[in-house]
Amino acid sequence: MKSVNKSIIAVAVFSALFASLAPAALAANVDAVVTNPTTNGAFFVSGIDGATYDLQKHEGQISALEAGKADVTQVNNVATYAQQIRTDHDNLVKRVTLDEQYDGQAIIKNRDDIATNKANQKIVDNDQNVLISTNGSKADTALQHTTTNQVAVANVQTKQKAQDGVIQTHTTQLANHETRITTLENQNNSRFSAMEKQQNDDRKEYRSGIAGAASIAGLHYVDTDNAIAVGAADFKSEQGYAMGYRHKFAENVAATVSYAGTSDGDSVVAASASLGW
Repeated sequence: MKSVNKSIIAVAVFSALFASLAPAALAANVDAVVTNPTTNGAFFVSGIDGATYDLQKHEGQISALEAGKADVTQVNNVATYAQQIRTDHDNLVKRVTLDEQYDGQAIIKNRDDIATNKANQKIVDNDQNVLISTNGSKADTALQHTTTNQVAVANVQTKQKAQDGVIQTHTTQLANHETRITTLENQNNSRFSAMEKQQNDDRKEYRSGIAGAASIAGLHYVDTDNAIAVGAADFKSEQGYAMGYRHKFAENVAATVSYAGTSDGDSVVAASASLGW
């Protein structure tokens, strides 16, 4: 049986024990560090959490374990297993370090992104402020135009009301004129009708008068002391009828009286005297 240094065996065994506790240590973020040996040959292992493990304390247990081991190969296997655990632990530490580096880079990138977003947001805010200011100016201009238009509309409405009043006055005057014109037309029509009737009556009267005069003029007497004559005449559809009496006072003195009636209901009377030598 080959002799093995107790300190090495102690380290191997403690590493094996630490390996059994590795999951819990990993969960608690615990790492193990072997301190420098003291003057009396003892070793101490301290964790990040401040816990210390005395290797000398367990040396007796290691001695008992060595006495109970018949095969050095088993111890070598334990050492190999402990070394593998240490290698796995180192790899884990590297992974944690890489993760921390990656997380640090990610944090830096996030910070850069945040700064970029802030800068972009500032640009957007400035653009929005400019747009809001521009829109506000346009809104003010539009409001001024609206106010101007309202004043113009009010002026137009005032003028329209005045024009409506003038139109209403003209309408009233026109209605009055139309009433007067209608009255005048009625009066003129009545006058024209009266004039036309008068003209017709006058026309009939003078035509019948002419017929009556013609009937008197057409009377013819015989040459006796007393004589009677009758006559008739027509003038433009109007008639006249006459009768006359002649008396001879002497051989060379005579007088006549004549009467005529017309179709218009008028009458004509005539008298005459004659003297001969």
